[in-house]
Amino acid sequence: MKNSISLLACLILICSCAPVDEMYYHEFYAERHENINHLVVGERAPLDVEQISAISYFDYDPTYRFIAIYSEATDAKPFDMATYSGKTKAFIKKGTLKFKINGSASEIHVYQNLRYADHPVYGRYYFIPFKDNTNDELTYGGGRYMDMKKSLFNHRKVILDFNRAYNPWCAYADGYNCPIPPIENQLDLEILAGEKNFTKAEK
Repeated sequence: MKNSISLLACLILICSCAPVDEMYYHEFYAERHENINHLVVGERAPLDVEQISAISYFDYDPTYRFIAIYSEATDAKPFDMATYSGKTKAFIKKGTLKFKINGSASEIHVYQNLRYADHPVYGRYYFIPFKDNTNDELTYGGGRYMDMKKSLFNHRKVILDFNRAYNPWCAYADGYNCPIPPIENQLDLEILAGEKNFTKAEK
């Protein structure tokens, strides 16, 4: 009963910030659970099952869920986004999301990974890598990522939910080509939402 009341309270808070249907909360945590599973599946997975307990998140905070205004990029050209391994990956900027946080205007930029642009699964998403003032202490120093479905950008108003921010695989282990968030996506503010810094448990 207590959990049901907490869930209802959370749903009310989310709706007061930006209109959503009642399934949003459930879909959010189902997606997070799926993302965690991907961290332990396959030969190149960065974590072992016993390390999952070291993954932590900020409590869901609807104040980090915004109605943003999307502007499509014009005359954008492909560019090489640097990674922490020293390699580069080809991306193109698709547009900009403008939003207000604590009454101040801010913006974040949206990209497409050109290698996967036509992929039946990955090609359905745009990529938003970013840094903020929580990096190094509360969150991974290399920044965090968000993936958003392309279909969401068919409208001028887009829901931007920083609670969906997750760590790149480089936060868990070495040997991955994790994109470095471009300077234009280094936010001069604290995003106290999404995944926290990862600290491996002592064996």
